[in-house]
Order: sequence, then C-alpha cells, then structure tokens
Amino acid sequence: RGLKSENRALDTSRLNNVELSPDGKRVAVYRAASSNQDVWLIDASRGVPKRFTFDAAGDMNPTWSPDGSRIVFHSNRKGIYNLYWKLSSGAGADELLLESDQDKAPVDWSSDGRFLLFRSNSPQTGFDLWVLPIFGDKKPFPFLKTPFVERDGQFSPDGKWITYESNESGRFEIYVQPFPGPGGKFQISASGGAQPRWNKNGKEIFYVSLDSTMMAAPVKLSPDGQSLETGTPAALFPVRIAGGPLPSFKLFPTRRGPHKNADLPLGSLMSSSRFTILPMEGRIS
Repeated sequence: RGLKSENRALDTSRLNNVELSPDGKRVAVYRAASSNQDVWLIDASRGVPKRFTFDAAGDMNPTWSPDGSRIVFHSNRKGIYNLYWKLSSGAGADELLLESDQDKAPVDWSSDGRFLLFRSNSPQTGFDLWVLPIFGDKKPFPFLKTPFVERDGQFSPDGKWITYESNESGRFEIYVQPFPGPGGKFQISASGGAQPRWNKNGKEIFYVSLDSTMMAAPVKLSPDGQSLETGTPAALFPVRIAGGPLPSFKLFPTRRGPHKNADLPLGSLMSSSRFTILPMEGRIS
C-alpha cells in the first residue's frame, strides 16, 4: 500500500507532532482518521494530506531520517508502543525496528543517520533517553537513565552533543551533555525551560521558558566534543502553546532570519525564518 491522498480541506488544529522533512517539502504528522490515529504526510506548499500508515492500532510520533528516505514512528499494534519504520515514499510495508517491554517513542535522528534517539518509559525511572544504532546488531543503549524525567533530546548538528530537558532540579531545565560520553553536564536555561532545539549552525539552542517565551541561548562547542561555553539566554518573543510550554510542539530552525508561527498555514513553513513553531495538542508516551 502506498500513500493515499485526501482532497478535503485540512484541519490544522488536529495535527500532532508536526515534523518537517529535511528538504522542507513535506510535513509528517499524526492525526485521527475514522477514530484511528495514523501518520500522514502533507505537501508543505499545497497543504494536501496523504495517509502514510494504515494499521488499526495507533501510529504516532513520526521522525524523519536525515536524508528524508525513511520515517520512524511508534505504534501499539502489539500492545506496547514499539518503534517501526517505513520508506517515506510510502512503498513497502511497515517494518518493526525495535521491540521491548517498555513504551517508547522516537525523538531525533543524528545527522549522519547512524543513531536514533528515543525516549523510553520505565516503571522504575520514568522517562529516560536511549539510543538505537542504525547499523550492526542495532542494540540500544541508555544515554540518560536516572530517577528524574529526561526527554525531548536533540542531537547537535555535528552529532557530538545532545540537549534535553530534565526535572532533576525540581523544575524542568535545559541541559547539554556530550554524546556518546562520558563528559560533563551543562545547564543551558536559567529559569526553567522545555522543548530544546539546536540552531542549524550549532551556535544556539532555542527553548521555551516556563512562562511561554521563546528563548535563544548562545553556545560555543569545543571541537573535541568535551567542553562547552554558554551565554546568557535571550528572550525572543512570547509563544502560544496549547496547554503551556510542556505539551509537545515542534521547532524548525532554518537557515534564514527570525519568524514565529502560531497561526500560519502549512505553506508558510518554508518562509524566510530562523524557525517556525507549530502548536500541538499534547504528548503521547
């Protein structure tokens, strides 16, 4: 089964976990169709949706491979949320990528395509960050597994660092650690933060403060991937996110100047912007 087009007008208020393709031409989302959650692909310029997954279970949290050739997502078709992937062309069948006894969801893919970062929900430690090598025996290993919540990790553009949010201090803050480690931990946010995203130049980390303000924190990374200098975070503009800064949204850093998006159509995704924000309806574990 390939992609199936739908011609009726697209209701953008019901799109979840919006993911822009690496070439900026398509948007992966999950949305309900006939009371079933599936992954859909949307033409970014025309807003035309095409259904991508067809299983009767819930298929959600799409994440693009860095070359745009595949999409990984999670699905509970075996009860537990496992990781699946499929060619982004829609050709071929969904393939089981990782199965375990814990719910998990993909969060990012390294720029060289070798590592998939995912969150796993442990009964003992809650949300942890794990890494799945997309080569060899594909044996996953923990990046962060603590009694605290670690989630929404993002690889740096050079793949040597991961930024993430954690509540280890008693509130959510933004941190950076070297990948794969070992190395020190660096706090980026000053007064709480969520949903970190790297600038494509690797010199800034964007995040949302707990009072719903978009922030930009300058960072200077060492070439050896072991030390980091942080600057004072600067407030950019207020954002409107349904449910506050902790529910999911996606931030798309681009190569050009500043732009914020709370209400723009999908066709505006590739505007002359440093990033685009699309509001979400919540998180799925």
